[in-house]
Amino acid sequence: MCVGFFDRMEDMGFFDFLKRRPEQKEVKERERLQFTSSEVTEASLAHPDRNEDASFVSAEDGFMVVSDGAGGHAGGDEVSRRIVQSFAETLEHVRGVELGEDSLEKASELLEMQVLKAAQDAYTFSMEVAQTLDDPRKRPMATVMAGRVIRTEQGIRAIIKSVGDGLAYVRRANGEVEQVPIVEDSYVAMYFEKKVRKGELSEEDVYRIMNCSSPLDFDFEPDLVKGALLKKEAQFYFKKRNVVTASLGSDLPDSLDVHSAIVALDTGDELFFMSDGVENLTDDERKMLLSGGPHLQSRAEALMSSSVARSQSRSRRSKKDDVTVTGLEVRDVVHEEMEKAAAVNAKIERLRDRQEVFAGRVRELGKLVRRKGARPLERMDLYQTQMQLADVQYAIGKAQLELYDEGTDDKRDQFEIQRHKETMRLAKANRTRAENALGRLQGARDDVDRVKADKARAAARNASKGA
Repeated sequence: MCVGFFDRMEDMGFFDFLKRRPEQKEVKERERLQFTSSEVTEASLAHPDRNEDASFVSAEDGFMVVSDGAGGHAGGDEVSRRIVQSFAETLEHVRGVELGEDSLEKASELLEMQVLKAAQDAYTFSMEVAQTLDDPRKRPMATVMAGRVIRTEQGIRAIIKSVGDGLAYVRRANGEVEQVPIVEDSYVAMYFEKKVRKGELSEEDVYRIMNCSSPLDFDFEPDLVKGALLKKEAQFYFKKRNVVTASLGSDLPDSLDVHSAIVALDTGDELFFMSDGVENLTDDERKMLLSGGPHLQSRAEALMSSSVARSQSRSRRSKKDDVTVTGLEVRDVVHEEMEKAAAVNAKIERLRDRQEVFAGRVRELGKLVRRKGARPLERMDLYQTQMQLADVQYAIGKAQLELYDEGTDDKRDQFEIQRHKETMRLAKANRTRAENALGRLQGARDDVDRVKADKARAAARNASKGA
């Protein structure tokens, strides 16, 4: 029994926290983050009937996890499924925990608790399977990457925890894509880190090696000695790139080093997790696919299908592996409503400025029309200006309605909605009255014009007879 692990969990209060019934905390819709989710996966051609990847995404909670069962090990599909199931179960309890002022630290601590609980479940299952194997080293194991997006006092943050070699990317609302820097538990990552530390390779060299199409790419280096070195290191990379140095199921939970990353997000940003099957593609190719497409789902599907297609090719990067991509698109309801309200209020202010102009003009024309002997043109101008004023007042009422949800149960909001609808009704009625008055005046003027025309024609005829 892993005593140290349980002591650690006890100190963190995890077992007391699991005993509590999940609290159903009521949160106003305008105070929540909203998410669109995506989840796509395809099994390797090496075992098309058995997918060793497993994933779980909760758009309600802004949570997702991807687990990748180790290829060539017994029960890789089952251990990854159990890891994901563990996260889904503990999430029910995490959902009811009030994060408080130290929300980022608290949420990070809760997520690490979930990782450790999943690690314990995976280790228990792994040891059970090991007893049935001729070679216990082939017991089940899997990598994991889990994350949760929350609102903090500093803004929206994604908290990511990882054991193994999962990958995370962020697509910004403007289409820019970046890989999330998080420590990888892979043999090649550890190997190249030592090379960089010793000064034998630069970080740029390592990036080129890990994202080349083939070791042959370095045959064209201007510096032949440097090219030979990079080619040799690239050959090593392709040989060892699937080897992980830590996983759930193979290691005691107490011995795990859970890696963390915190990423600042904004409304419209997208967070992606993926299994290492996407390493069929280079970093540049992954970024290009995530930057394109019309929406979250299409981007996830494009990345998965391109990775699968590459795995079926004769490319040196090709490796037959399961491919899983999950994604969350963040929508900050508060931020978006504030931006919308600001835009609507600016529009209302512009309309009110126009209203003042038309109202002033109506007052001036009204004085002229009330004078004895006001000319028809002045009356026509008055009615046309009244129609313009009514149109602006209607537009103000309509814009005011954009600030409210007509399905609201709030009595005060309902009163305001009815008030603005009444404004629109009166504006419409005023316009109709002015339009009718203008029509009558125009009709009278037309009658006068016809009489004048008839008299002019009669005078012309009489003049021609007299001649």
